[in-house]
Amino acid sequence: MRSQRRSTGTFIFSAVAVLASLLVFAGCNGGNGLAKLPPVSPAQVNAITGRVKATDYYVVMHPADAPDLATLRTLHDQWHARGIRMDYLVGDWSLYDALITNALAVGLKVLLITPYTTAGGTVDAYAQAVGTAAQRYAGRGLTWEIYNEPDSRLDKSLGVGLTGYITLAKATANAIRANDPGATILTGGTSGIDSPHFTFAIAAAKALAPYVDGASIHPYGIDYGSLGSAVAEVATATGLPVYLTEWGNNNGQGLAQAMASAKGLTAIFGAYEYQEQAAETAAGDPDWGLKDTGAWQAFAAAAQ
Repeated sequence: MRSQRRSTGTFIFSAVAVLASLLVFAGCNGGNGLAKLPPVSPAQVNAITGRVKATDYYVVMHPADAPDLATLRTLHDQWHARGIRMDYLVGDWSLYDALITNALAVGLKVLLITPYTTAGGTVDAYAQAVGTAAQRYAGRGLTWEIYNEPDSRLDKSLGVGLTGYITLAKATANAIRANDPGATILTGGTSGIDSPHFTFAIAAAKALAPYVDGASIHPYGIDYGSLGSAVAEVATATGLPVYLTEWGNNNGQGLAQAMASAKGLTAIFGAYEYQEQAAETAAGDPDWGLKDTGAWQAFAAAAQ
């Protein structure tokens, strides 16, 4: 949900779609409208723990944040974050050269999301552009998430629906692997529209299993305490490690609970806190909640 900034019209469409899905949840679940899933079974835990060594907590950021070395050190040392997740904007080398160098210097891992589109507007051009970036940062332990929420945001010039995404992701994964064999490659995390059954995420992961290292989800619309169950369901269905690469805490509630729910079940939990001062919001959210004490306390607690 929270990622590259696009046109107002696109955001309105996505917001309406997500709102509609949440209203469905509200009708089905009563209460707060968040879907509650069955608890994780012992069999699921046993299967997952063989694939997930530990949960690393990542701070979800935007390129406009342009975090400097001191900010990154704070995220690592005080928040106990282990990585950052950020959009890759094609060709902005100065930003990413500095970001990756500084992040690695303080002990943070880096996950980059491939862009919504590239020059040329074709699958081949897209894969080539991402492959060029993978080559530039080869050997630095990057994780690549192929597209942000492709179930609702896939650019029509690159494909339509699940079939279109699979074609794009396969070509992109091959380009990344050819240029950086050691990179971790994930399917694109799907939006709240795909919750609570993750039909798109599961189908895409199954089709792309030979080309990727894991499946991503963004389980908006799932109850805070059920995020671990969401991870377990997708892991059971796909046989792949599941990465919870984005989850946002709307109301200053539940971030710590959400992290605890999925701990040990997902290799990455990417989160941000956006209960902010009105002045921050009016100013365009300059720090994306990074000064919110509730966020860093939740990160620090989850890392213990």
